[in-house]
Amino acid sequence: MIIGIGNLDRGDDAAGRLVARALGHKLPSHIISVCEMSGDALALVEKMKQAPAVFIIDACVSGAKAGDIKRIDLRYQALLSQQRDVSSHGFGLSAAIDLAGILGQLPEICIIYAIEGANYALGAAVSSPVQQAIDKVVGRIEDEIVNFIPMKGTEHA
Repeated sequence: MIIGIGNLDRGDDAAGRLVARALGHKLPSHIISVCEMSGDALALVEKMKQAPAVFIIDACVSGAKAGDIKRIDLRYQALLSQQRDVSSHGFGLSAAIDLAGILGQLPEICIIYAIEGANYALGAAVSSPVQQAIDKVVGRIEDEIVNFIPMKGTEHA
């Protein structure tokens, strides 16, 4: 499952949803479920438990350069203290990860892609560095999925 988190009306905050939307057009829907969410922690926990492997994409505010990409594989890495606020939605993503872990509902594979944003103003467009990062993350996730799941019988660009 691919989960893109964000707000389409707040500039760079749209990054996660735009990645999910692009992947939804590229990947076979009978193999990969793609959804867009606003970042509510409880809704995210409910959605995550529906699949054994989940990619979560969200914008972040960490002080890094706009467009920087962080990839966190929760099988091998925990969200470090500086990554606790990996989401631009405050405690939403980290709270969802913590809660899913406590409840034993964290997917076996949970990979987070966080794209550093710069402009979250209402009505703002996605900044150029974040748009470039969106394109990179789409390619990276597509490659990970193609290498993870045999796509026999499907056409794939």
